[in-house]
Amino acid sequence: MKQNSINKIGFCIHFAELINHYAALWENLEPDSFCILIACPTQLENDYIIEYATRHGYQFQMTEDVLERHQVFSVLVSNHPYSAGHVSGQANVWRLGKKQVRMMYALGKAKWNFSPWNQHYHTILCWGRYHQEMLQNFPGVQLVQVGYPRFDDYFNNPTDKNLLVKNLGLDPNKKTVVWLPTWHKMSSIDEYSEAVCKLAEDFNLVVKVHPNTYTEEPERMAILTGLGIKNVDDPFINNIGLISIADWVLADYGGSAFAAIYADTNVLLLNLANPADDELMGEQSLDLQLRQWLPSIDVNQATNIKSILLDDDLWKQKTEIYQQLRDYLFFPTSGNAGALAAAELKRLLL
Repeated sequence: MKQNSINKIGFCIHFAELINHYAALWENLEPDSFCILIACPTQLENDYIIEYATRHGYQFQMTEDVLERHQVFSVLVSNHPYSAGHVSGQANVWRLGKKQVRMMYALGKAKWNFSPWNQHYHTILCWGRYHQEMLQNFPGVQLVQVGYPRFDDYFNNPTDKNLLVKNLGLDPNKKTVVWLPTWHKMSSIDEYSEAVCKLAEDFNLVVKVHPNTYTEEPERMAILTGLGIKNVDDPFINNIGLISIADWVLADYGGSAFAAIYADTNVLLLNLANPADDELMGEQSLDLQLRQWLPSIDVNQATNIKSILLDDDLWKQKTEIYQQLRDYLFFPTSGNAGALAAAELKRLLL
C-alpha cells in the first residue's frame, strides 16, 4: 500500500493530560509544522484535546483516520509505542512516522519506562542524567537531555497562588495538603482515603486523581465520593499549579513525587505492600529508591499523617537531598525545556 508522506511532526496523544507535557513544545513550534494525533480511549478526553487544539489554532486528526489514509509523518512523537494501539502485535506508532521520537513522561516504574521497545526509537528526549544512564543500554538510540518541559510555566509564568487558592474555594488562612495518587495496583486510594479525608479538618485538602482513575476506575472514584472527598473540577489540570500552592504533597508511586521534588515542595510518600512485585515497577524503580531518602509511611501508620506533616524538624532535613536529586534527575533548563525539545524536533524534520 502506498504511503502518503506528511512533512510535519506528529504528536500521538493517547490521554488528555499529555497536553500538559507537550504544551511547552507546541508553543515553540510553528502551528503549521505539527499535527496532534488523537488516540484516547474515551470521548471525554478526545473532546478535551479537540477543544484545546481548536482554541490554540493547532492542527489535529483522529489517529484512526491517519492510519486509514496511510499517512506517515516525517517525525512522530509518542510517549510509548502502544499509545496508538496495535494490529497483530505491531504497534501503530511505527506506521505513523518515519523518525520515531520518545518524549519521556516519568521517572519511575522502571520495568515499563526502560523496556526493550525503547530500541525502536530514533531519538529519546530525556529529562536529565538519570534517564540518559538508564537508556544507555540502547546504543542505537540518540539520547538528548532537554529537561522537564511541563515545568516551563512554573519558571516563566509562576502561579498566582492567592488566585488559585481562591478559585479552588480554599481557606487562605489554612495550610494546604495536595494528594496526587496514581492509578491501577499502585494507587493509595483504597488504603489511605479515610486517613487523608480526616486531614480536611485542619488543612485545605486538594485531591487530583490520576486521569485514568477518573476515566477507568469508577469504584475508586466512588470511595472518594463516599468520604466527601472531591476531585478537582478539571480532571486533566496541570499538577504543577497544584503543587505550587501545596505546603505538603502526598504521593504514592509514579511521577507526582518527582514533580514535588523539582518544585521544592515537601512530599510524604504513602507506601503499599510489595510494590516491587508490580509488573511495571521492579526493584530498580526510582519510585522505590526514593523511600531511602524521603519521608514515607506504611498503611498501619496512616493515622499519624497529620503529626508527620507538622514535624518541622523532619522537613528541614530535605533541602540538601532535594538539591542532589534535582541535579541528577533534571537537566538545568529553568524554563527553557520546551524550546530545547522543539529545537531537536525541528532538526529531525530537516
